[in-house]
Amino acid sequence: MAPAREGLRQRQPPKPKEDTRQSNAEKCRQYKENLKKDSEKWKAYLYKNKVQAQQWRGNQTEEQKEHTRELARKRQQKAV
Repeated sequence: MAPAREGLRQRQPPKPKEDTRQSNAEKCRQYKENLKKDSEKWKAYLYKNKVQAQQWRGNQTEEQKEHTRELARKRQQKAV
């Protein structure tokens, strides 16, 4: 029979401590950079959608435009 302790995990030696102040500053800097990149992507996405919506509205017939206005009014009323 195998000894009872064989299945237990061996204790890991403690890891050397990093300079936490420096690593936290690095993490903070990376986080801020990522936020900046994300916000730039988001702004580009919103601008692209805005342009597409304007083009789509320009290609609508008068009847379609009126229907779109009606939907917008209903949406406004729901929000209030």
